[in-house]
Amino acid sequence: MNAIPRSAGLGLLVFLAGIVAWSFAGTMGGTFHEADVQAFIEGHHRNLDFVLYTVGALASLGLLVFGWAVRDRFERVGGLIWGLCVAGVATAVTGLWLLGGFQVAMAEGGEQAQEIPQSVAYTIGTIGHLCAGPAPAFFIGIVALLLAAKAEMPVWLRVFTVLAGLCALTAALYFTAGAYLLWLLVFGIWAVSHRRPSVSRGGERPAESLV
Repeated sequence: MNAIPRSAGLGLLVFLAGIVAWSFAGTMGGTFHEADVQAFIEGHHRNLDFVLYTVGALASLGLLVFGWAVRDRFERVGGLIWGLCVAGVATAVTGLWLLGGFQVAMAEGGEQAQEIPQSVAYTIGTIGHLCAGPAPAFFIGIVALLLAAKAEMPVWLRVFTVLAGLCALTAALYFTAGAYLLWLLVFGIWAVSHRRPSVSRGGERPAESLV
């Protein structure tokens, strides 16, 4: 078993903060509603939305911090965890720039660009949303399952990590995403705050005092 470093927890919390930020931006997903799609095309808060997408893209780099912090802690699966984190960042940034790029196109193209059919705008927005959210969740779900098997953590957190990992794999269904997002918060806080056992200079843990 291997301990999770604090920097890994901090990386997860930064990544989660990015998700919270861009979730307030205009996007697509779920049932088609003409009013929602038209608002996405018109972009009443386009500048703010673009800023939120940018913040989300930058915060997604926290997943790289997480992957880098744990890659050397696990001899057999460390490289796999790192690769999954890289894939998660790549898909998140791609999805957010797709959503942000749509808003830029609508702004620079003016009324002619905004004549795009609602079905097309809905499709672009939904693809961007899936790439930005459920796609990285899929990779993180695999990471969570690997950590549940290999990392040092209390039993309650191990069970929660397994359940959250399974929910992350199916985050595209939306109703399972809540458990995955909650795990990012709980696991991140736990990794940052839990006490590590002290280690002597010789590399061995000091004997516990009987007093």
